[in-house]
Amino acid sequence: MIFAGRLTDSKGVKELINCWGKLEKHQFTLKIVGKGDLEEELKLLCLNKTNIEFLGELPNNEVLRLISNSRGVILTTKMYEGQPRLLCEASALGKLSIYPSFGGMNEFFPNNYEYSYMQNDYRDLMNKIHQLLDDKFYEEKGLNNKKFIDNKLNPQQLINKFDNIASNV
Repeated sequence: MIFAGRLTDSKGVKELINCWGKLEKHQFTLKIVGKGDLEEELKLLCLNKTNIEFLGELPNNEVLRLISNSRGVILTTKMYEGQPRLLCEASALGKLSIYPSFGGMNEFFPNNYEYSYMQNDYRDLMNKIHQLLDDKFYEEKGLNNKKFIDNKLNPQQLINKFDNIASNV
């Protein structure tokens, strides 16, 4: 699984690391991409954890390659996100996302998306992570995300919506 973003309190990375560490032993690694003021504190928190890797800041094409080779991404932000780039990129690559259900994030996923969790409910987050790690159908569900986001962000449909709004003003 991939987390990519600023390593700050507002992104909820510490909570993600705590949840990941409480899960039963599994063969999956959490790869954390990014830099920020909590970086050293987070690395200390992970000293004895072999299933968490810090990769630092990487170019976008490298992050996309990592996502392509993963089950998906985890976003634990505490901030209102209008259009979450990481989640959209994961969906465009046919991958799953685990994210807090608030702000505008739900708009970028099918109705009743089963991997969103209640914001600040880290027990629910752990359940979603565990569910994803055990899910045999994650590839199929990731492809559903791809179809949804491709339709949602289809350039011609966006232009048509804009033209419709502009012509009614």
